Amino acid sequence: MERLELTAETREVSSKGQIKEMRKRDYIPAVVYGKKVDNTLLSVNRKELIQALNTSAGANVLIELKIQGDKKRKETVMVKELQRDPVKDIYLHVDFIGISLEDKIQVKVPISFNGEPAAVKEGGVPSVQLREVIVETLPTNIPEYLDVDISQLNMGESLNVSDLKIPEGAQVLEDPDETIISILAPTIEEEPAVDEEEDILEEGAEEAEEAEEAAEEEEEKEE
Repeated sequence: MERLELTAETREVSSKGQIKEMRKRDYIPAVVYGKKVDNTLLSVNRKELIQALNTSAGANVLIELKIQGDKKRKETVMVKELQRDPVKDIYLHVDFIGISLEDKIQVKVPISFNGEPAAVKEGGVPSVQLREVIVETLPTNIPEYLDVDISQLNMGESLNVSDLKIPEGAQVLEDPDETIISILAPTIEEEPAVDEEEDILEEGAEEAEEAEEAAEEEEEKEE
């Protein structure tokens, strides 16, 4: 997997005012930590971070973090947590975790559904139960996504985790029998039931109206 470079600067514990000023310069606070990495407070350029995350690898991108400070150092990291402002939709803080390229890690990998189920032509409705799975693998072997062909699915059929194509050396940690997609039969709308009581009342009203008209005709004849 491709590794991207990202420059970061060390910082001291920042007050709210300092963090606000940092964001005005288009930087956001960050931290890096890990088993073999010293816990370090950082700041990173917002645009450079967005660029690093907008690759086909998404949040699983491998980053070579070049740390500028008292002494220059480089760490291989991944994004552990990314905080966003729910209103403005901007990054507020990022946690980087240091990793070893020789140790397996667990990451979430999206599922890619290929083709259109055959049952769709008959009105079948695809129902997706699982859109991503947890995969354990070496950092350099993380797949961008896991393929599954759904074009041959007929009405009532489904595919499970065991049907996913897994790269060599990787392992999916989900239950192999867990369903990822199934094809449901179309819902048939039933004709609304006729309200018998309402019909009886309507018939009674019609009979009463007819009887009233007949009585009026009789009175006219007698006159």
